Amino acid sequence: MRWVRLGWTIGGAILMGCQGNVASVETHLAQGNLTARLSGSEPCGSAANATLVGVQAPLDPQPYTLPDLRAPTTHFVTSAAMLQSRIWQLNAAPHPHQVHDIIVQNGIYNGNSLSGHLSVTGSYRIWAETPGGVEFQFGVAFGGYDDTLFVGESGIRGVNFNITDLRKAVPTGVIGRRAAVANWGRAEDFYVRDVELDGHYVIDYGLELRQSRGLVVERVELRNIKKIALLSELPNAESMDTPAQMQDIVVAGVIDTAWQQQPLCQTPEGNAVDDPYCPGTAEIGIWIGEEATLNRVRIRDVYWAGIVTASNGEILDDVTMRSIDIDDIGDDQVYGAGTGVYVERTTHGILLENFCIGPETERGINLEWDHFDPNTSARFNTFGNGLIESWYAGVYMDYGSRDNHLRKIVFRNASWAPVSMYHNHLPGGCVQNTWENLVFENLPASACDDVVFSYYQTDCATITESVCD
Repeated sequence: MRWVRLGWTIGGAILMGCQGNVASVETHLAQGNLTARLSGSEPCGSAANATLVGVQAPLDPQPYTLPDLRAPTTHFVTSAAMLQSRIWQLNAAPHPHQVHDIIVQNGIYNGNSLSGHLSVTGSYRIWAETPGGVEFQFGVAFGGYDDTLFVGESGIRGVNFNITDLRKAVPTGVIGRRAAVANWGRAEDFYVRDVELDGHYVIDYGLELRQSRGLVVERVELRNIKKIALLSELPNAESMDTPAQMQDIVVAGVIDTAWQQQPLCQTPEGNAVDDPYCPGTAEIGIWIGEEATLNRVRIRDVYWAGIVTASNGEILDDVTMRSIDIDDIGDDQVYGAGTGVYVERTTHGILLENFCIGPETERGINLEWDHFDPNTSARFNTFGNGLIESWYAGVYMDYGSRDNHLRKIVFRNASWAPVSMYHNHLPGGCVQNTWENLVFENLPASACDDVVFSYYQTDCATITESVCD
């Protein structure tokens, strides 16, 4: 399936008049050479697998109706410089601020007239003239702290990003890292819709969304990113009234090749890296750091983890993920690189259902250990109605993760163990994980003793309990 360029007639005479008043245009009309979306392939590797667990493919971009150009709050622009100056002019106006719509003429915009990236302060909705008809070769940042300028939603729709120059990307909250699209500060009720983004392994983040109140991300494809394709969180792990809404998302290609040339979590000099996500553990498809709902997500070719749930040291709950399709995570030559869903400690009560994690991934789901602090353990999480075909381990619950539940999951392959519980399943004790209706297929012939087991300590002796049958 391809991005479809749709023709629209919205007050043609007005459009021609606006275009005619511009002496020079920074853009060349796009020729329709947009790349095919990854969503064209079968979910879960086959229709049979997708049907088995109820996984649906992400939806393609949708047509939309542009705002009426006759409205005083609607504007038509034909260059990046014109777009930036129009925002500055509107912000400087003395009248009360409103939500403004800015329609960008179809074409390719290199952004050479900008000082790096485009900065949007206030409630502005940026539209491509037709879906996929506009290409930005620079990043866009929505944010600020002036409450008088943020009076409603803001966002971007139908624009494609094709960034090869890091200097044109948006500086992020992490020194030295840059993103294609970012929001922060008072930029609440923000959306990204019908967007295709190629970072050419130059930019660190695709979407860096650090103000997630009212966030909506839908029908987007994020390709060729170095660190994180989509990061969504709130500053200081603040709570939200309504979870962020993310659906119909495709991620393809997240790896920092320069980091892969050095030892895991070490500098070239062999010293430890002072970074919780250091070389070999920083490449992530989607990072969820606050309440969120994910639906119809496909992730491929990510070096470390498809999805990570993690907040800023606070309890993360109210995360629901459905129709999730993950594969090609990690490197089959590197132990520990490649997890479909990585559940950080302090993650409580998430729900993952209707999902598949494919055979080119080392481990399906990993629950992080509690760092010897039981109050921070991964707890009350439910994983159900899924297919895990990962080649090494299916579900690994590390030290201290407890009160989690597995139900209706089919496990295939798993050369080591489909389910492993390490120091966290005490029969009759309070540290308890539970399971029901698990199915094991195509497992190694090394017998059942190592299929599903739990370790626990008693009088310094390690006991392996088989619960396979």
